[in-house]
Amino acid sequence: MQADQMKVLLQSVDGRIFGCSSGRVVRVLPSSPPRVLLVYDTTTYRRLAKTQVGKDDGILEVGSSFGECTSILASHAAVVIGVDNSPKLVEESSRRYPECRFELLDCFKEPARLRLLCAEIQRASSNFKLFVDIGGDRMTSGVCHALVVLESLWCRPGSEIKQPSLVVVKSEGLSEAAAVACVETRQYFSEKRVPTTEMGRGYFVALNDAEIQSVHVYEGACPEAWLRCRVAEIVEANPWLAGRLKRDPESGRLALWIQRKIDSQKLLEVVAVSDTAAVVGNCSKHFFVKSGCDLVDADEPICRFVVLIEPKGLRWGLQVSMSHMLTDGHTFYAIYSMLDSNAEVWSMEVTRVKFDPMRCLHAPFHGKWLFFVLQHLRSQIGWKRTSHMPIVQCRYVRDDWVQKQKAAFQAQADVAFVSSNDLLTSWFLKATQPSCAALLLNMRNRMQGLEDKHAGCYASMLLFFPEEYKSPANIRRAITRQSPACTPTGQQQWPGRGSKVGMVTSWHMLYHDVAFDGCKQLTHFPCGPRNLAVKPQVPFAALFAPSEGSLAMLTMTEKELPFGVLGDAVWGSDALFQDW
Repeated sequence: MQADQMKVLLQSVDGRIFGCSSGRVVRVLPSSPPRVLLVYDTTTYRRLAKTQVGKDDGILEVGSSFGECTSILASHAAVVIGVDNSPKLVEESSRRYPECRFELLDCFKEPARLRLLCAEIQRASSNFKLFVDIGGDRMTSGVCHALVVLESLWCRPGSEIKQPSLVVVKSEGLSEAAAVACVETRQYFSEKRVPTTEMGRGYFVALNDAEIQSVHVYEGACPEAWLRCRVAEIVEANPWLAGRLKRDPESGRLALWIQRKIDSQKLLEVVAVSDTAAVVGNCSKHFFVKSGCDLVDADEPICRFVVLIEPKGLRWGLQVSMSHMLTDGHTFYAIYSMLDSNAEVWSMEVTRVKFDPMRCLHAPFHGKWLFFVLQHLRSQIGWKRTSHMPIVQCRYVRDDWVQKQKAAFQAQADVAFVSSNDLLTSWFLKATQPSCAALLLNMRNRMQGLEDKHAGCYASMLLFFPEEYKSPANIRRAITRQSPACTPTGQQQWPGRGSKVGMVTSWHMLYHDVAFDGCKQLTHFPCGPRNLAVKPQVPFAALFAPSEGSLAMLTMTEKELPFGVLGDAVWGSDALFQDW
């Protein structure tokens, strides 16, 4: 007998028992907000309308069309209202299903009426749910815009509308994009854990599949023997750095396995290159940790220290890389700084602090988050189709421009000043015009129990739409509030057009020069081309310090950036990015 032909016994709420085929049994999801379901087709959408709605639920269906699904919802829920922006469809659905309520409404143009309908539904029911079907052929960005509008109903300051416990969205485009992401990540990254000090096993931290890298060039003879001892000392204090990512044989989940015996001689790799020019320009992928799933069950290191030496002993390079699945910029630079000959080697805390990047901020932003993620998936798919390579530049920030902008800034009631980071983030995003942009925010010392000593990935994202990122005061306000509600009133603005999503990260505050006896540091780069070439995020900018006290930007853009803000190229960057 086929599995879907097996009979199962079910008991209804009134105590009756009856049989049905197992193929008709559908899981009922718990009503714990927020839960968003993306479906590809009408059949699945209507099936969820039958199975995920109860007698105490109040439902708003956006895009009721001819009313078929609204009728299904009405047969299960306490109250249902279907809305559509087509007069003909509202008239026809009302004729077909006179027992159901339909309203002519454009969500984009009539948010006040939409808010009143939601309030009416919530007064008449105990559990609010939302079904959205605004057209299977509609552009993905249109669906995303609609979700942002709907989210603003309950996220705006002072709103009495409660967040729905379930949102069901029918969209072919979003479903396809989500499916691509799931295929790439589901089998590898099943839960968020942290490396543990227990010998033998541990768990990884986050879902990032890239790597963090830095390239450093020194003048003088490489202190190889001393450096080898220092790396061994760092790993002895932080043994998880020598771990390997494997699947746990008991649970099948991904785990970081810490070796019982670590060969300290293999922790520092020394590579001979042809000449001094190759020390800077030879930024091979073979010198960095691998990305994402390439580390799994492959006996590959999650952290590498590689030294490049040339025959004359006049110049040497140090390339450090770590898996972004386990570390963020703070963790990376904390470990890197221990290489300094005058630094203290210490053990970072690996006990996981409870952390959810979507919930750790001071205001909900699920709509912005969903819009950003889905737009990012769209941009990645478009990138693969066009294969257009970005313009990569690494240039110093002009200090005179920064000081002039700071002097011209007029203090506001809740924003006394703007930083270099605020000014440059706003300038870069205005110049590149993404529909949505993220500024990564290190949450250490911004939430209870999370401090500088903690290793792992503890970054959230502050998300901005064009009307928000055009003002550096909004950038400062978002950081101060630790909230995506960054306008003076907290009112969320509209997303921009197109599929571009931007990202800005700032590492310059984490950096300190690493000194070695008898050597002079010539430059430092926060990441190499290997990282940028895996899955380019355009537009992208990283603020970093080539040396202590200096400031530069690494940028990836479709077009040349305007003149006046960035100055000379950072020494060595031309050689480093020559293949772009």
